[in-house]
Amino acid sequence: MTQRKQETSARSSRGAHAVVGMILLLMPVISVQGPGNTTLMDVAGLVFLAIYGCHILTRRLTVSFPLLLPFWLIGVGSFIGLFAAHDLGRAFLQMMKELYLYALFVAVTDFATRYCRAKSVAAIWVVIASGLGIVMSIDYHTQAFCGFFSAP
Repeated sequence: MTQRKQETSARSSRGAHAVVGMILLLMPVISVQGPGNTTLMDVAGLVFLAIYGCHILTRRLTVSFPLLLPFWLIGVGSFIGLFAAHDLGRAFLQMMKELYLYALFVAVTDFATRYCRAKSVAAIWVVIASGLGIVMSIDYHTQAFCGFFSAP
């Protein structure tokens, strides 16, 4: 590999790891609920899906769909559950959220496997998840962060 390709690869890898780290750091904002049980993380996820979707389309990349059969089975179960739902609008919203979360899962998985090293992603995940767990525990027991990181 030439010097220029190595520099470009290192730069894109650092940027990709920064994106993965930011996704993990944004996880606590799920405590702020909006309409339809949406969160600020959903907005960030939709922005990521839009940007990464454009990237995939412009470069004509192929994307794999891991765990498609289990997702399909969950969708079939949700569809069957529509017949017993008391509020069809809410049930349909839940099905759309399942579809959105699967699309986000596919995009983040594809992004991480295409542009990041697995060991680095695992290390970033462990460090941030452990740090958030410690902060959540401190907040739960001492209310040090006014309950922002603890469950409502």
